[in-house]
Amino acid sequence: MSARKHYIDLYNMCKYNITTFTLFRFDNRQHIMTEAVIDLNALRVAADEACRVMKTLSNPDRLLLLCQLAGGEKCVSDLEMLTGITQPTLSQQLGVLRTEGLVTTRRDGKKIFYQISSPQTLAIMEVLYQQFCPTATEH
Repeated sequence: MSARKHYIDLYNMCKYNITTFTLFRFDNRQHIMTEAVIDLNALRVAADEACRVMKTLSNPDRLLLLCQLAGGEKCVSDLEMLTGITQPTLSQQLGVLRTEGLVTTRRDGKKIFYQISSPQTLAIMEVLYQQFCPTATEH
């Protein structure tokens, strides 16, 4: 089915208030047809959540911070050194990540440690790393 046909079908589903549709997919490995019923309301909720996460990731400073946190928990001073992001920008961007639920904090004495709290965010960061981060080359 063409992309245009998919668009028309989705348009008609919204126009006529259809809330579910069936998706058929052929599994080449098992040579069987699988069927899935998609709830459009659930799909919209998931799309809204994905957009919220992507909007948060769209800031270069926040993306750099999450790249470092993908490797594990780090304290604020380590993040400052690793990313080159200085105060007050560092605190502001970490606050946004915390407010959006992408990271959590842990206090140990005077140090605050951050880590990625969302498995979805970690999975996205892994894909972004694979697709966009240069790998070290041997000389």
